[in-house]
Amino acid sequence: MSSPTSHLDTASEGRRERKKREKRARILTAARELFEEQGFDETTARQISERAGIATGTLFLYVRDKLELLLWVFEADAERIFSRPRVSSGSAVDRWLDVFAPFLSLYARNPGLSACYVKELLFIPDRPPELVRLNGALREAVRDVAREAQASGELRSDVDVDEIVQLVVGQYAHLVQLWLGVGALGARQVRTRLRRGLTLLIEGIGS
Repeated sequence: MSSPTSHLDTASEGRRERKKREKRARILTAARELFEEQGFDETTARQISERAGIATGTLFLYVRDKLELLLWVFEADAERIFSRPRVSSGSAVDRWLDVFAPFLSLYARNPGLSACYVKELLFIPDRPPELVRLNGALREAVRDVAREAQASGELRSDVDVDEIVQLVVGQYAHLVQLWLGVGALGARQVRTRLRRGLTLLIEGIGS
């Protein structure tokens, strides 16, 4: 039988965890709002802390630096994208585009902030584990489509599925870099080129 003290300890621990989640949510909301209002570079830790209603020292109990806050913002958006149902019919190109299109729309809503995300986080050599996990989820979504296309006969079964994933994700990453990293393309051009590139890929490895 558990003691009254253990019940109190459990309740107290539950309240602490709830407060931590609530504080984290306030920090995330404040960071997102300030990044979108005035840009990443112009936003300070003090401003985020003030809007979240916490001390600046408290902020750094939750995050290492401002870059981690930027990752928080995009991680939350990516989780929502991954949780939505994806189309299960149509060509492999259509289904791959359904994987990538929400991210392109997300980037297009705030190109300046998205460019900072791409520059500071997406292409760095030593990626934080959260980003590695998100990239893994994206690749797995692409892999699912490739496997289904191979099973249906749309893609050749003698091509390694991981090679297909590398080609598909490579096209997407390259175009995103040209758009947000270099500024050589616009959002509409990225979508057009991505569809054409994936179509050519299908022609090369189709059955």
